[in-house]
This record gives sequence, structure tokens and C-alpha cells, in this order.
Amino acid sequence: TTQPPMNNASLRKALSFSIDRDKLTRDLMVGNVPAQSLLPGALAMADTSRFAKEDPKELFQQALNELGMTKEEFPTLLFSHAELTGQKPLAEFLQNQWKETLGIRVEVDGFQWNNHICNLRTKSYQIGPLHITT
Repeated sequence: TTQPPMNNASLRKALSFSIDRDKLTRDLMVGNVPAQSLLPGALAMADTSRFAKEDPKELFQQALNELGMTKEEFPTLLFSHAELTGQKPLAEFLQNQWKETLGIRVEVDGFQWNNHICNLRTKSYQIGPLHITT
């Protein structure tokens, strides 16, 4: 979140809201429940059916305006992941979601665990999960 374009909050929100969490959970994390709040469903005080979801396409356009660029000028993003079970399928799922919903290009690159963690610690990445369980 320190370097463009990922330092733009509207872009990060657009990426987040463009993820089909039901499909992600159904296809990759079988048996889990999609996250719709900061707390697990049993602990959430709010009705998750009223989860405020913003339009990712509007947020992406807002991000482009704030970044002073057009969709054609938007750079390819890099999703870095550790070469662990579950991380490459997650990266590819998100790559497809962001292409379908926002029309952006995302490259996926896998690293050995130690290199991935080093990249995360030194902020030498754009998008990268720390850990995922399947």
C-alpha cells in the first residue's frame, strides 16, 4: 500500500469488492463460509445479509480518476505468492475475477517461502497473501 497504484484506497476497495466470495469459498475452500464481516458469523453482531457492498467498477473508475490515468494506461499488477498448497489456485482465481470484473491484467508469480516472506517484509510486492489454508 506504499507504492502506486496500490497506495490508492479506491483501487484496493475495487479489488476487494470484485471478489465473488461465495464462488471463492465454494470452489477453493470447500466447507468454509465466505467472510462478510471482520468477525466470524457466530460472533458478528450485524446482519451479514446487509453487508454494504460497493460497486467495484465505480470504485475502479474513481481510482483511475484519482491516479490520473485511463483504463488503457493502468499497469499490469503482480500477485506474488508462496509456492505452497492453495496459494497458486487462489492467485489464479483472483487474477480471473479482476480480469472479468474490472478488465485489468494481473500476473501471478510464485516464490519459495523464504523469498516470499522476505519480499513481504521488505515491501517488495504489490499483492501477496501471507498464508492460506485449504
